[in-house]
Amino acid sequence: MVQQHEDRQPGSQHFRIWVQGRLGEHFSDGLAGIEQEDVPAGTLLRGELLDQSQLHSTLDLLRSLGIDVLRFEVDPPQESGDAHRRMKETAERPAWGTGPDTEESPMNVAIVYDSKTGTTKAAAEAMAEIVRAAGHDCTVGSVRDADPAAVSAADAICVGSWCKGLFFVFQHATKATMGFIDGLGGLDGKPTAVFCTYKTAVGGMLSKMAAQLRNRGANVTGSFKSRGPVAADGFGVWVESLG
Repeated sequence: MVQQHEDRQPGSQHFRIWVQGRLGEHFSDGLAGIEQEDVPAGTLLRGELLDQSQLHSTLDLLRSLGIDVLRFEVDPPQESGDAHRRMKETAERPAWGTGPDTEESPMNVAIVYDSKTGTTKAAAEAMAEIVRAAGHDCTVGSVRDADPAAVSAADAICVGSWCKGLFFVFQHATKATMGFIDGLGGLDGKPTAVFCTYKTAVGGMLSKMAAQLRNRGANVTGSFKSRGPVAADGFGVWVESLG
């Protein structure tokens, strides 16, 4: 089922948010300009991106309601007319050497984290096992030891931190995590995810990490949280989206 709110216009930019479970039939009625659709993994919310604060406030609202966000994507602006048609045709045309009989090369995925008690480290290692099980190469390391240049060179990146804060307020990533993000090179639209381990709440922590990665040029398509030393729900869906 899809709740339609408005037609998409050429030149606009759109986002998609996948959440765990089924939402109420009219849930999106209170979210101006957002459509909802039931999908096998849960519910898909999508709409036109007006500005980054709109996306972040929507993500924060979902999390405050206890709704697990599996991942989110932001599309590049759509072109209009013949230019858009040519772009679509080019994107759908198989590149040389990438036909149906050609095996895709594994991606090099870098997972970096900051861990205080070992919980975030264990979660990162569990995530790495999911990546490797999907046939990709994966390196895992602490933000205190990892080489920002090597991480920047990976095909996909996942950055995590334990959650600092006072129970329900002032949640934020560690200084070492944010400093590592600042030290990354230009990421040029690479698929990137953020994650954290926490006990009670994460607040806007993940949104702030994502915003800082976008400042480095990343295409942040995943946001995950885990209450223990395990991979967060939905991380496997993000790995599948890498191809």
